[in-house]
Amino acid sequence: MQRVIGLFFFMFFFYPVFGSFALIKSKLSYEDSVYVSLNKRERISKLLVLSVGDFHKEQDLRKVNDIVNTGHIGGVIISNGEKSEVKQWISSLKSTSFPQRPFVALNLPELLSFPLDGGQELPDRSKIELLTDDSLITDLGFLIGRQIREVGFDMVILDPIKTKADWWISKYLEGLKSAGVAIVAGSSDGLIKDNKIQVDQLKYAGVFVNKLDTSVFEGEPYDLEKRKEIGFSGLFLSKPEYSDNFSGDICFQALEKGADMVLLPQNIELAKDILHTLFSTKPPKNKILKEKGKQVIRFKRELDLLNQQEGDQRYIDIENINEKALFGSVVLLKNESGIFPIRHLDKYHFASISGNTIEDNTFRKYIDKYTGVAHYDFGYFRKNTQKSVETLHHFDVVLANITSLNLEQSDDILFYLKQINEKSHVVVIYSGDKKYIEKLLDFETILWTPSNEDNYVHLIPQNIFGARKITGRLHWVSAQDSVLVMGETIPETGRFKYGNITGLQVDTDELFKIDIVVKDAIEMGAFPGCQVFMAKNGTVVYNKSFGHLTYDSTEHVDNETIYDIASITKVVATVPSLMFLADWNKISLEDSLGSYINEFANSDKSGVKLTDLLTHQSGLKSYLPFWRHAEFDPDGDDFRFKLPGRRRYKYKTLSINWADSIRSWIVASGFNSLKKDSGGYEYLYSDLGFMVLKDLAENQLNQSIDEFLSQNLFDPMGMSSTGYAPLCRFPIDRISPTEKDDYLRNSLVWGNVHDRNAALLDGISGHAGLFSNASDLGKYMQMLLQKGYYGGNRYFSEQTVQKFIKKQGDSNRRALGWDKPDSLVENASKYASDKAFGHSGFTGTIVWADPEYDLVYVFLSNRVYPDAQNNKLIQNNIRTRIHDIMYESFLVQNDSKSD
Repeated sequence: MQRVIGLFFFMFFFYPVFGSFALIKSKLSYEDSVYVSLNKRERISKLLVLSVGDFHKEQDLRKVNDIVNTGHIGGVIISNGEKSEVKQWISSLKSTSFPQRPFVALNLPELLSFPLDGGQELPDRSKIELLTDDSLITDLGFLIGRQIREVGFDMVILDPIKTKADWWISKYLEGLKSAGVAIVAGSSDGLIKDNKIQVDQLKYAGVFVNKLDTSVFEGEPYDLEKRKEIGFSGLFLSKPEYSDNFSGDICFQALEKGADMVLLPQNIELAKDILHTLFSTKPPKNKILKEKGKQVIRFKRELDLLNQQEGDQRYIDIENINEKALFGSVVLLKNESGIFPIRHLDKYHFASISGNTIEDNTFRKYIDKYTGVAHYDFGYFRKNTQKSVETLHHFDVVLANITSLNLEQSDDILFYLKQINEKSHVVVIYSGDKKYIEKLLDFETILWTPSNEDNYVHLIPQNIFGARKITGRLHWVSAQDSVLVMGETIPETGRFKYGNITGLQVDTDELFKIDIVVKDAIEMGAFPGCQVFMAKNGTVVYNKSFGHLTYDSTEHVDNETIYDIASITKVVATVPSLMFLADWNKISLEDSLGSYINEFANSDKSGVKLTDLLTHQSGLKSYLPFWRHAEFDPDGDDFRFKLPGRRRYKYKTLSINWADSIRSWIVASGFNSLKKDSGGYEYLYSDLGFMVLKDLAENQLNQSIDEFLSQNLFDPMGMSSTGYAPLCRFPIDRISPTEKDDYLRNSLVWGNVHDRNAALLDGISGHAGLFSNASDLGKYMQMLLQKGYYGGNRYFSEQTVQKFIKKQGDSNRRALGWDKPDSLVENASKYASDKAFGHSGFTGTIVWADPEYDLVYVFLSNRVYPDAQNNKLIQNNIRTRIHDIMYESFLVQNDSKSD
């Protein structure tokens, strides 16, 4: 009894149409001439193929070389080995040209892998099966094919399509073909239909049938006429059932029955013995040997011609392919509650429940980058089950990461999660074997990945909050061979991504220079600590914190530390409030101040335009120290107005409405001296204008600016650390202190606004008072780069965003509220484009965004601690130097590549 194996090679490669591999009669003279040149032993040995069991064993390799070099066999099949060693071996073998040398085939038992050690690390099949991006699958096939060609293989052997779930294989084979690989199939399964070889449906470069369905031959598997009838015009390979008592007859019998080539056993010693026995055994008739020999010569000739063609030489970034495969293999198996995509962060209260592993902690950390989440662990859950269920019922969305659980022993956890799901949206997150998915199908929302590798821990939170799209599809094959496709596509919503900076062409080594600049600045006493943030093309590439809250503190600054952002309040509070009003047609920026605030209507400032206030050319004075009229009452935690006259160094004081008083003082104040002859005023930076604009906004909104921004901007965007009066929401040790105020409050200012005028207004003003961290401000700047869109929500129209960030005239560098780059004052990087916009703050802060390069930069510090006269940050131009490094991390790299 012997297993029949067949070899069919059909051309479908670089030319438009090859069709089936035809026996080309015009080349018979070539085949005859080659065959005649062979001696008797060679005519036999050229019909033999050796499959190398283990290419790693040096002892076996010497024996293989002996068989190949002295036995003159027709082909070698390799399944493993070290890439460089196999390449060197094939190179030495190719010193002899076809058809004298054997063909060398690579056996690919795993379709989507390169079996040799030392090859490029590529995605495994568990990921590829979930992808929906055809081009990615084709690129992967190309990368594997390029390695195959690099090593020098003449062809590869793999299995054809076996199930309907293997829809992606044809795309993968297209990639192999584009690299110039001759592909042969390792089985006839699925190739024969209606008694015909169905090769043209497979898009193979060639087909090598390893195991032939002989039923179509009606007992005559080698009959040439029958071959033509079913469209089979290649070579049959027979693998005899070798036994201890073998003889050469077993191989010759296969040839006499019609096989074209015979596969030797993987046991090298046994293969050598068979060779010796064959040469001393009576061979088949010369007619049979000649017929088989010429067919093999013809096959190898066509194989050689095919491999002389150059494959596609395109460049594909391997790391980028791996990351795309990772991103594309996340599957939203169920979304029945419609919770995805999560757009309105302010509409939900979030909780998470997971294990206590390092991966679980990382998962929680990345979730916190998007919104505030209350975290619980399964250890506590199991000890306090009913209480935990009741607690989690108070949340709208519960993110249950069950990856760390042993699902064979966690039916209790799943039962209680189902109870929670009765009142809350439970999103089940599982990374692992798909065999457990069936246990989870009772839940309405399931997010799954095929393994629990570390990369998924960083990725899944991004999928949950829409930073990265979800596209994976899982194909279930039923017992009836029907395919159930599971997986819903969820688009990106424009939130920040993390990781995958390879495609951004940012040099991380260059960015390390920021660390050096910052550490030097801390050592020189420019500030005790800081946060530095950079995003490129919507991806956070640098987000680090340095130093301590104070110079003598042991409390480290981290990414959650909150800073007083001083004048950046103008563009993160006052400006967006006006943008909302402009979009809602509640104000016109060309209108005058008197049209909106009664106190100004009958004053000399009635005609001041809103655009002039926003561009600091309204004629208002730069600053008025209203705080000098105040005395701080530590007992009442309040400021009282100092009445004129004093006795014994003490003022009489009075409680007043500071907002009304300050507004009236601004109305009564004089203009600055920079009036132009042509009318209007020159540029003079003014806090007063933004104090007035805040009042205007509140009048039109009929709501306080702090409440309005929380409800309409900060909370929906996930800017959970941003707002006025942070001590109402956060512990003091999360807030960076500012100056030791010896002029008004006679204490260290910590958690309250640094600006003294803003302090009189309960810390809520249009020119100062806002607190935030670098991550939150990065989101805000990215939203503006995305023309008012972030997290699936549109906050402002594109037209309004463009109007506010555009320079307003030649005589003034300012946009509406925003600063623009000026090389004379070095307020931004020398590389910043004219489209860039930003703002700085007195406490040692700065933000910039550049639409030309899709770049966001945030720097926050408390350089005023403990003394606002500390100007080392400004004198050493530290903020701008850091900005330069960010540009250089991608501009210099791109310039060198173009050279």
